[in-house]
Amino acid sequence: MSTPAALLLAVVQAVPAQDRVDVWTAPPLENVFRNTTKSQRATTIIRLTAARGETESAQIVLRARETCLDSVRIEPSLLIGTSGRRLAPGAVRVNWIGYVWLSRNSDHTPENELVRRAPDDFPDPLLDDESVALCAGSSQPALVRVAIARETVPGVYNGTVSLRAGAKLLRTVPLTVDVLPVTLPELPSLRVTHWFSSRAIALQHHVEEWSEEHWKLLRAYADDMRAHGQTMFETDLELIRVSRESDGSYAFDYSRLDRWVQLFLSSGLSDIELMHVGRRTEPWAWTNPFEPSPRPAIVAASGDTTQVPLEDFLQDLQRHLIERGWIDRAVIHVADEPIVENVDSWRALSRRVHAAAPRLKRIEAVQAPDFGRDLEIWVVELSFLERWYDSYRARQQAGNMELWCYASWLPQGAYPNRLIDYPLLKTRLLPWMALRYELSGWLHWGLNQWPRDVDPNKGLFAPGDDFIVYPGRDGPRSSLRWEAFHDGVEDHALFTLWRRRDPRAALAALRAVIPSFTTYPRDPAVLLAARRRALLALARSPQAR
Repeated sequence: MSTPAALLLAVVQAVPAQDRVDVWTAPPLENVFRNTTKSQRATTIIRLTAARGETESAQIVLRARETCLDSVRIEPSLLIGTSGRRLAPGAVRVNWIGYVWLSRNSDHTPENELVRRAPDDFPDPLLDDESVALCAGSSQPALVRVAIARETVPGVYNGTVSLRAGAKLLRTVPLTVDVLPVTLPELPSLRVTHWFSSRAIALQHHVEEWSEEHWKLLRAYADDMRAHGQTMFETDLELIRVSRESDGSYAFDYSRLDRWVQLFLSSGLSDIELMHVGRRTEPWAWTNPFEPSPRPAIVAASGDTTQVPLEDFLQDLQRHLIERGWIDRAVIHVADEPIVENVDSWRALSRRVHAAAPRLKRIEAVQAPDFGRDLEIWVVELSFLERWYDSYRARQQAGNMELWCYASWLPQGAYPNRLIDYPLLKTRLLPWMALRYELSGWLHWGLNQWPRDVDPNKGLFAPGDDFIVYPGRDGPRSSLRWEAFHDGVEDHALFTLWRRRDPRAALAALRAVIPSFTTYPRDPAVLLAARRRALLALARSPQAR
């Protein structure tokens, strides 16, 4: 070994490991980039306040000063209360945060509404890796999540999070959780659906579609949806296989649909979302009229394919749902995103759906002001909701329909959305937006519509619009955006409880966070302070305990 190299090694070995790395904590809504450095105001402790049934989180950030450290891992201790009670093992989960390279930004967003200008690495996926390598000049965050069981005894629970490089202790971060006498309900107060692709799950996990390995993965995804506040699950009508008998009648095979529904209901999701029966006459001709989608049936005698009439298909589907006791859990889509130019053809198709299956409520993502009595659940894109809110709200108050909202790659700019290059605050605000405007549900099309190579630069629209989870080893891997959305769903539940106790105070706090669709404080501290006020107010309320 050369003398300079030997001297350098001796110096590195002489410096204690804890003096070779900066460690600090950050709130969960901070986007920590590779070049983020420790500020003078940064703390090295984690103090959380949570309700029972809630998950609260914080970030720990490490940054090596001069040299690389291998096999850096994070080890949380048990959390022990002052009375000796403990939170359950596994209540504290820690994941390293990974980065995705974005070559471009969301192209309808001004720079002041982005968290950073591309190209750059953006923090988003939670990693499966238990350890990482830490090199000088690059910060590495980890997300610490504490899940509070509903049966937890209120009180203060203390523990630590140890940071190690191999066998060497780098730092110990104190972790304290104050569990208040407030309990979130079992079911979220906001109805939520994120559309997902079962085929993409099979492809990305390299299993045969509909194999037992595929069904096992579907269970993991269903459990993850439920754990993050989803209540409704996409159910494609292609799950129903149809054949035509020699006498001209149709035979419907519901075995795959039944297994699908039973799996998701047993995971705790509550609503069956039957997908679209219609389409535009040309899929990308946005103003074209709507027509029923072809519904194939196999001719039993010849093996040829024919088409099932829409009415026959829907009548038998309704019969089956009634027979299984699922009819009151089910809603059905007619055709996606009708606009002013083709709303008349959509309404005509919707009337056919209703005539064939009158017990199925109709739900649709819409961009038009009037659907009369031809739609029960109006899911309005945020910018159109802002444009026509007064008329929508009048219909809702008259009891004529249920009002939801949605976003996809649009709207952008000042509107909240869940894109990778947006501040995490914008993602957490989505359920707040629903609460602020008296909406009962939220919809998004992209849980896992992964582009090629799960590369957000290869998606159809804006980065992160297509997906909010990543394929992991045995199921989905979460993301900072998925966790932020879940936190927003829990915020919705807290404020719903608070509004029942003190409507005036809760509404004032809510409007301080969201004065309008696009004018909200960009400082996450405002939102977090409002959430804390809700928690403390509920803790003083015996009704909430």
